[in-house]
Amino acid sequence: MTDQAVGWELELPPLINGTNDSPSQAIITWKWCISRSYSSPDDIQNATVEAIRWFKNVEGLEHEFLVVTVQRRGRGTATLRLERRPSRDHVDNITDDFVGNPEVLEQLPAAIHEQLRRDVEQEKKALSRHVVKIPDKKENVQNNDTIVQVRNSDGQLSCCFEKVSLVATYSFETPFPLRDLVFAASEVSQHSDAYLLLLQQCYWFCRTIVGVIVKNYPCAIEEGPVFKASGTYTVKALRFPPLQINQDNSNEVQTISDKFKESIQRHDEEILKKYMDGAGGKAIEKERADKEEQRRKDAEERVRRVCKERDELNEKVKQMEEERERRKQTQAGSFN
Repeated sequence: MTDQAVGWELELPPLINGTNDSPSQAIITWKWCISRSYSSPDDIQNATVEAIRWFKNVEGLEHEFLVVTVQRRGRGTATLRLERRPSRDHVDNITDDFVGNPEVLEQLPAAIHEQLRRDVEQEKKALSRHVVKIPDKKENVQNNDTIVQVRNSDGQLSCCFEKVSLVATYSFETPFPLRDLVFAASEVSQHSDAYLLLLQQCYWFCRTIVGVIVKNYPCAIEEGPVFKASGTYTVKALRFPPLQINQDNSNEVQTISDKFKESIQRHDEEILKKYMDGAGGKAIEKERADKEEQRRKDAEERVRRVCKERDELNEKVKQMEEERERRKQTQAGSFN
């Protein structure tokens, strides 16, 4: 199996059977796999991101997720779904840890508090279908930041259908490597590894990834029907205004963006070294040897050409001398 074939298997979680999506893979694991799948700087261009769409569920906790369109060199497109959910072990109750800001929770009207509980119960059902189960983490509520390759171009999971609306579409003027998206998502995931309902949840996860990417790659932004509702939670059937759960944080995005660029630079250096120590170094050595051999052949050819030109010149000189001698003899005979 070639390095490139291995790379393809590691770049995208593989689809299962003929109808199912890929298994859900932790983003940190995805980064580990993809960072080791390249053998040369050129391999990084195997898969590029053309567009990112940001969706919002219209029910329950109004879960938000990202759908990424990937162009694979020589293999068409693929659709990836990135999202943050809590560990299903930690949503039995809306605890202080789960909310992340108990003071805010206490200030909510009882009706909103009750609605939150009902929506969390609905979230538990969703978690039981497609979220990776991970060990307990006592100090806070562990997140599940995952990537799934889906068959549905709108990011719908094969195990369930969600009612969603589009927040925004980001189309990139120049497609950028999928590797860069993976590293950006990983930096965001590591920046906060806790799921906090009112602080660092799916809203924060989507907004922050998009913020880091847009900061580093030019794109056209098309607002969707619920663009202004991103980061909000609506209490159904009650006349309460939507709760603004998450907003832009430019300082946080800048901090993560700086770490992201550093990680990309380190990885570029690692891949270049790997390439030079392996096939790249051999290729360069072969190219050097080939050039040296060509220079030797060219030099030999120049010597042969000079020798040939010298011989031809000598022959012409000889012929001219012979012709001059014949003329002298002819003139001497005429005088006699």
